[in-house]
Amino acid sequence: DEGGANNDIVVDSPVVRLRGLPWDATEGNLREFFQGLNIQDIIWTFTHRNRPSGEAFVVFGSIADAVQGLARHKQVLGKRY
Repeated sequence: DEGGANNDIVVDSPVVRLRGLPWDATEGNLREFFQGLNIQDIIWTFTHRNRPSGEAFVVFGSIADAVQGLARHKQVLGKRY
């Protein structure tokens, strides 16, 4: 169990929560990051001041795509991982 990761996670939804995103991340950045996977929607969250929160939810086309998306955990997006 490296870094506290749980390798026995059961994925039962095509929705994946992303945290720690660069403030200037765009839909294009996320689609490029998850290239090859079917993304149905990206839902961004904002602070009470309507600024990017650094979080988003990606709705994949299938649970299999969500699992493959989760496998990209800790890969670099912009200047963050």
